[in-house]
Amino acid sequence: MIIFIQTTYPRISVARLTLSRLLHWGDTNCPIYIGLALQDRCPEAESDVLTQLVPQSESSCLDSIRLVVSEPGDWASELSTQLLHVKRIEESKHICLFLDDFYLTEPLDYLTLNDYFQYASEHTIRYLSLVKQRRSIWGELYTQAVNILDRERGIAEYTDTHYPCALQAAIWDIDYLCELLKTASQPWQFERQPALHVHYVVKFTVVRYIHIVEKNSLRYESLRYFRSTEQFTELRLVRESRRKALIDKLKCLKFQLVGYLFSK
Repeated sequence: MIIFIQTTYPRISVARLTLSRLLHWGDTNCPIYIGLALQDRCPEAESDVLTQLVPQSESSCLDSIRLVVSEPGDWASELSTQLLHVKRIEESKHICLFLDDFYLTEPLDYLTLNDYFQYASEHTIRYLSLVKQRRSIWGELYTQAVNILDRERGIAEYTDTHYPCALQAAIWDIDYLCELLKTASQPWQFERQPALHVHYVVKFTVVRYIHIVEKNSLRYESLRYFRSTEQFTELRLVRESRRKALIDKLKCLKFQLVGYLFSK
């Protein structure tokens, strides 16, 4: 299994926080690749980036962290270059893709994650979301009723028509991901484009996390996960307002009640 996290130089402090959580609860035998675009690609610059990325408390795990550096470009071209480089190194067709602000809220079950990774590889699955698909409360009740006798972990077809290529934590076929990246230069464009093959999603969430950053602001609800104000200060981000957090909660409540029924 291979985990890949893409970040940018201005967001190294965010990636550092996410990485520290992965290493603290992680499996040091699992390689973690960090994708980054750098203008200066000399060994000294790359070494400096690694020093900034890996917390001192987790320095013993440094051997499992590998930096993949590409030339600066748009989001899609950088990610595609980095992923193809990893594919050449690992000779793996699949990757477990995380964004740099996926802050784990529970320990990661590496054994289960690895089982899904192997399953995706063996069954030529091109996309497998590791987060249960969002549904309204009525959709969730219907799903539970249909699967009332099916309590085993498994996968189902991903049917979200608003975000067919959602950038949640997911297992991707690298070639397929790179193919999709050719037609979308930015993340919001990427998530909205139609899938070219059947996408799948786990029935039970495997990776539990919170997005700690939205539009370069620290999300208000993420503050409770920080152990100290120093961690917040290190991020050098503007804190999201309570008003914005309340609006997001109301949107979430609306989705719970009616799903995408009245969404644009």
